[in-house]
Amino acid sequence: MQTLTVAPSKVRDSQRGDLSPRGAGPGGSSSWRTALLAWCALLLLVASCGGQSAAQPIEGYWSWEGDGIQQVKSLGSGNFEGTMVKLASIGQCAAPVGRVVLKLHGSGKHYTGQDEWFRESDCARRFSNNAVVDLMNGNKTAHLCSSGPFTDVQAVSNCVDLARIANYKP
Repeated sequence: MQTLTVAPSKVRDSQRGDLSPRGAGPGGSSSWRTALLAWCALLLLVASCGGQSAAQPIEGYWSWEGDGIQQVKSLGSGNFEGTMVKLASIGQCAAPVGRVVLKLHGSGKHYTGQDEWFRESDCARRFSNNAVVDLMNGNKTAHLCSSGPFTDVQAVSNCVDLARIANYKP
């Protein structure tokens, strides 16, 4: 019968007198333990960073400036950005494709941040600092309210409903 003496970091086989790595079974083999540790490490890696978080209901395609379309994407940490993907036919002041027109922070059905306004006389564009978006109607409608950012004209506030564009293909 073999007896094993446990040292701080090695296991001594008293019958053969050799040292094996801690945790080695009879005969000095620790491959089963190495495989188990590797498997556990892989599972931890996949669990901690392998999956994506669920999309927030604000993400997707939404109407903008009449018949224009913006895509709202997550920037991470509860921040979202709406970028024009289809030009609106509202005239000379329409936001061009690729332009960011919405900057939000939030989750679920409530978001706050900035939306872009334009002045018709010269097509100047500025962001408001008080936009509020609440999702309604089964997340098919985004109710957006904010105040105009221009200080050289009479103050104005406005609310508009943005419609989700479910099957838009850019």
